Amino acid sequence: MTQKSLQFKTNIEEIDEEIETVIQYLLEVKETKNYLKEQILSMNSSKEIAFFPGKFHPPHIGHLCSILNILPHYKKVIVGITEDTPEDIQITTVKEIESIWKSIFKDYENIKVCIIKGTLCEKENMEGLPKFDVLLSGNLQVLNWAQEHQIKSKYVARFDGYCGTEIRSRFNEK
Repeated sequence: MTQKSLQFKTNIEEIDEEIETVIQYLLEVKETKNYLKEQILSMNSSKEIAFFPGKFHPPHIGHLCSILNILPHYKKVIVGITEDTPEDIQITTVKEIESIWKSIFKDYENIKVCIIKGTLCEKENMEGLPKFDVLLSGNLQVLNWAQEHQIKSKYVARFDGYCGTEIRSRFNEK
C-alpha cells in the first residue's frame, strides 16, 4: 500500500468516526425534541379552560387587553357574549359583537367566541354555558353569581380608563 493510499484510508476512518458522532448527536437532539414536546403536552393538559363572560357592549381595548393577558395562563379562553345588552343605548348588536371578536381572534386556536343566551346572573344553573374549569370576571355581580352556584371563579382586574358604561354614556351625550 502506498503512502497516499494509507493517508486516504486514515481519512476515510476519520470521516466514519465523524459521521458516527454526528449521528449520535442527531439522535440526542431528536430525543430532546421529543422530551420537550411531551413536556409541552403535559403542561397544556394540566392547564384549565377559562370562561370570560361579558356584554362587551361595545367591545373595547380594555376587553382585548384582559383577554390577551389571561390567555397564557389557560389552555383555552372562551369569550362568552351575553345577550343582556344595556337598555340605555344600543351601540351594536350581540351578533356584531360576536363578529368583531371572531375577526380579532381568528388566528388564535385557543380562543373561542360564543353567544350566551340571556343574562348570566339570572341563570339558575350552568345550562346553556360552554364547558369550562374557571370563570374569570372583573364584575363582582358575576363573581357572586358564580360563588352562589359553586362555580370556580377568579377576579380579573379591569383595565383603567376603559369602561363600557362610560363609553355608552358618551354616546348618550351626542
